[in-house]
Amino acid sequence: MMPSTPIAGSRINSIRDAWLSSAIPQEAAWPSRPLLKLRDEGHTLPAAAVALSPWTDLALTGPSLHANATVDPVLETSRVIKYSHDYLAGADPCHPYASPLYGDASGLPPTLIQVGNDEMLRDDSVRIAERLKAAGCEAQIDVFPRLPHGWQLYARILPEGRQAIERIGVFLEKRML
Repeated sequence: MMPSTPIAGSRINSIRDAWLSSAIPQEAAWPSRPLLKLRDEGHTLPAAAVALSPWTDLALTGPSLHANATVDPVLETSRVIKYSHDYLAGADPCHPYASPLYGDASGLPPTLIQVGNDEMLRDDSVRIAERLKAAGCEAQIDVFPRLPHGWQLYARILPEGRQAIERIGVFLEKRML
């Protein structure tokens, strides 16, 4: 049986749920949620992590959340607020298992973060990269100009998508072989 997390009332009840719920909503997918939990429980962490446009602050304090609301064609402010509310189910939005930005990043694996400059979640990426570096972790952040949330999905037609996927491969290969 998986141990419970201290987020009372939230949808996160175990490591498995933390991993699965990172896809609920899809925009919330960042590997740090389960990584923080795994680290805190003394489990072995992966050799590296990659985060694509991560949502790391469910308290919704990043300035780009509002500054980029009119230029991000994928995310909408009202949806992000609803997703945060639904995901938290009354839990503290600053709890590190919900919002890794507020957690202790020490001991996390090397992390590559990619985000588009026009994304509403841009500042979540920038701030978590800063937190990782401040905690002594290796963190690389690629901020691609004028690209929407999830542009890597369009690598077949976007040169920047192919470049992003190539950078992910190089990053992982250096740390996993």
